[in-house]
Amino acid sequence: MRLQSGFTLVAVGALALSACSDQAAEQSITGTPRLNVGKGTTHCQGTLPPGVYANIVVLPEANCTMHNITVLRDVQVLPRGFLVMTNYQIGNDVEGHNAGQIIMQSGTVGNDIRIKGGASGFAGAFIHSTVVQNGDIEVEKLETGLIFVAFNQVPNGRIYVADNTTSAFLQVAANTVGQTIDVFRNTGPSPKVVDSNTAGVAVRCEDNSQPFVGGPNTAPSREGQCF
Repeated sequence: MRLQSGFTLVAVGALALSACSDQAAEQSITGTPRLNVGKGTTHCQGTLPPGVYANIVVLPEANCTMHNITVLRDVQVLPRGFLVMTNYQIGNDVEGHNAGQIIMQSGTVGNDIRIKGGASGFAGAFIHSTVVQNGDIEVEKLETGLIFVAFNQVPNGRIYVADNTTSAFLQVAANTVGQTIDVFRNTGPSPKVVDSNTAGVAVRCEDNSQPFVGGPNTAPSREGQCF
């Protein structure tokens, strides 16, 4: 099974339709975008207009869509929150805490992307065409339909995808990573594919349930189920 990159735009477009009414804490998000550096944390529900923000939090059960934004520090998605984000520059981290869904396409993140826990019928984690400058991508303990981590650049860190259960598809593909790609203990009936990645140290795959395809990948060491 090979990468289906055409799925990307379909997924992002469909998920963007989940946005609801526009409102935010500590500022208005209607009208002309403003520099929000001194306004603390913005709570995103609905569609956040383009602009520069200090921190953004997606509250529990809220839907948030963001395009063409700069966040000086962090983006957090709290339990059962849904985020669709494209064309972004994030200064520090993107974190999901038992989130319902995190969709990211085309941007840069200064430090880490960490998505841990949560349940979703469709795409629990979709990370595509993102440069993670100084940290890692970690996707752990999701129960979801789809996990897709592809076409990302992680020059100084690793990709870690572990202890997830997927019903539709899991793919880690076409990433370029400075350290390791680790795919461990992922279960569920879906196909699971780790292919076309390049890692500076190793691609390691262990204890993933079938069906599983572990390559080809490029790295000094390819271990376990990956080749």
